[in-house]
Amino acid sequence: MTELTNTRFLIYRFLGYVVPYSAHIPSYADIWGWVMASDSPLDLSAEELDLRMRHRIKEENGYLDGKTFTSVSTLSKTVRNSLDNETQIYINLFL
Repeated sequence: MTELTNTRFLIYRFLGYVVPYSAHIPSYADIWGWVMASDSPLDLSAEELDLRMRHRIKEENGYLDGKTFTSVSTLSKTVRNSLDNETQIYINLFL
């Protein structure tokens, strides 16, 4: 969990708004986590995400839509608690 916490912390310092999310990756037979960041809040509804994607993506998106993003950006209670209680932050000075 430390790597995700470090990434979340560092990105938060530069952009201010961070959303961790996860998805099951069948080829790895495991759940992987990522961090999405922005300089403005990432609290769009599923409908607003769908609308923005329709305006920006001309072809059909085979995986992502507003409901899917809402689902993958809802972390389990165990993971949320672990992130909230993480106290070790490692900063790579070469960034």
